[in-house]
Amino acid sequence: IEDTFENVQSEETQINICKKRIVLETESKLDIGQEYSLYGVATDLNGNSLSFNIPFYGFNSNVAGLVLSEVRADMSKTKVEFVELFVYKSGNVGGMILYNAADDGKGEYVFPAAEVNKGEYIVVHFRKLEEQAIGCIDETSDNLNLSVAEDSCADARDFWLDGSEARIGKSDVILLRERMGGNLMDCVVYAEESLASWKNEIFVNAVAEAVDCGVWYGGVDVTDAASSTGITNTRTLSRQNIGQIVTAVENNLALPENNKSCWMITKTSSASPGKENSAEPYVK
Repeated sequence: IEDTFENVQSEETQINICKKRIVLETESKLDIGQEYSLYGVATDLNGNSLSFNIPFYGFNSNVAGLVLSEVRADMSKTKVEFVELFVYKSGNVGGMILYNAADDGKGEYVFPAAEVNKGEYIVVHFRKLEEQAIGCIDETSDNLNLSVAEDSCADARDFWLDGSEARIGKSDVILLRERMGGNLMDCVVYAEESLASWKNEIFVNAVAEAVDCGVWYGGVDVTDAASSTGITNTRTLSRQNIGQIVTAVENNLALPENNKSCWMITKTSSASPGKENSAEPYVK
């Protein structure tokens, strides 16, 4: 237990507040990305007590390098919305966080523990169709053919969000965080061209964080977003600089800037979950 002190001053008095930091050590190593809870009761000398329950995840010391690479923001009877990620550095994805502004309030997606390899694709499906749910299996091992739902990706890693309701928008801000409360690793900011301004402060704050952290270059206005006009279940928003990212990593250089010019809606029937993105644009 370590004591720290903070002076709190007002016009009438000065109070020294003693803060204590308590470090707890577990008897055994926690599983990477596994959800745990720390429960306890704090009591003062006057008999006042306060209970607390703090959720946390097993620490991941070997975080994989991921970037967002493709987004489907529409669905059909057999194909659901997804966010695809490309692995540019091998490691573990356990405990990483995927958040999108349109889904705020429903909870962030926390990746299960899985060792992934450089060059691999991960497809996070944003809902489970009830008639296919039994085949929606998270592929956390080396076997990438466990998921047998119709929308599964052969030879790519499939993860699934629970529930059958819509959770991703045709105008949205998607953030990738290395762990709960950790640094932003990547993002994509996109909007339909008919949108005059962001829907609410949730979107504004998400874009502002992405810009401030340097994972999205440009301003915070809706005009600084990649265009998602024309997006359908077969026309996806696809990143076009994955090759530049691979080259930068191979040469130990900083990742190239991520902005609206890196993304475009690809032509009809060009959705490519788990595969290299199409470079052919949608033309209205």
